Amino acid sequence: MRLFAAIVPPADAIEQIAETQKKAHTWIQAKGAYTKPDKFHITLQFFGEAFPQSVTEVQISEAIRGVVPFDLRLSVLAGFPDSRLKRVMHLEPDACAELLQIMKYWGTPSEPNDRPHLTLARFNQPVELPRVKFEPIEFAVSSVRLLNSLHVGTETSYTLQKEFHLG
Repeated sequence: MRLFAAIVPPADAIEQIAETQKKAHTWIQAKGAYTKPDKFHITLQFFGEAFPQSVTEVQISEAIRGVVPFDLRLSVLAGFPDSRLKRVMHLEPDACAELLQIMKYWGTPSEPNDRPHLTLARFNQPVELPRVKFEPIEFAVSSVRLLNSLHVGTETSYTLQKEFHLG
């Protein structure tokens, strides 16, 4: 199992994210794998195959302890790695107390892709991608999900393992 903790935006936010992705694609025009809207999620913590599901469930429960539902805002398009040329284009959530409280459980990210992010594309070749502010996309967060990433050929699907409600 390739497990990760994520926030899944509601349908209206997914539509706005898809529009932002289309706009970014028109001015970047880089070839790569663009995330399909039904796969949009904000990765909070990637556990990979090293952790059994029972351990990840405990970690998520601990990370969200005392966190109440909150509003999240996406307003920056960026990429990683942290260099001039990027392989991944993503949206970054604005810092808010509740998100910081959740992320504090897992410590300070050592790699840029360990920060909360919503992947829009993975490019075939690195591209120049400056940080760009855009019309904010805001939505309410009431849960964190434990998802399993399944790879079959070139297709990826995510299956819900467990949902953890805030508050």
